[in-house]
Amino acid sequence: MVTKTTPEEEEDKQNQKDIFDLANKFIALANNMSQKDKKEFWKIGTAFRYAAARYSSHESAVGSQDLLKDRDELENWMASQFKTMLIENMQQQIAALKSKDQTDETLQ
Repeated sequence: MVTKTTPEEEEDKQNQKDIFDLANKFIALANNMSQKDKKEFWKIGTAFRYAAARYSSHESAVGSQDLLKDRDELENWMASQFKTMLIENMQQQIAALKSKDQTDETLQ
């Protein structure tokens, strides 16, 4: 049985792909900076989070009719989004480490 996707579902898929592609460009820049400038990971990570906070604040100011009224809701939504993304990526990192450990054990 073939399931058809709606135009909205196709748009959501494309938007998600676009977001991941953009994120990969930021990550590539951070990786390049960490190799080129020999900066500690924590400095680059902190700068990344600061930049995300600044840009998110700007995004909120541009997108809100009344930022003062919407502030708490926007802050909570963005914090929730970040936490969800962080949890997902931490789980991926843990799985990758476990896989590497199992591979290392097999090679010994």
